[in-house]
Amino acid sequence: ELGVDAEAVQVQVAAEVELKLRQLVQDAAKFMRRGRRQRLSTRDVDLALKVRGWQAMHGFGAGEAQNYRFLQDQTVYFLEDEDVDLRKILEERENVLLPKKVPLKPTFGIHWLAVGGVQ
Repeated sequence: ELGVDAEAVQVQVAAEVELKLRQLVQDAAKFMRRGRRQRLSTRDVDLALKVRGWQAMHGFGAGEAQNYRFLQDQTVYFLEDEDVDLRKILEERENVLLPKKVPLKPTFGIHWLAVGGVQ
């Protein structure tokens, strides 16, 4: 305990984050309207970040809207990933760029590393 009221700090930080997010969404909505679109895109948000001089997001946008699930016990939203059957992928090897022989057991090899000309 450093003599700082944690709740007061949380209130201040929450207010600042809310203000910054509101500004960002408003700027992104301006780009959306200028583009004559009805749906806000990640490109709009990236442009709004750039205009404000804030660090841009990294990654890519989805082609379709994402559906988030709510975790009941906590205030957490998440994307549910679909399960991938590796056997099916290995059977459809000609459609996927995989090596002809996929090792079924872990393998180890020796590799020398030279940094600055010194091994």
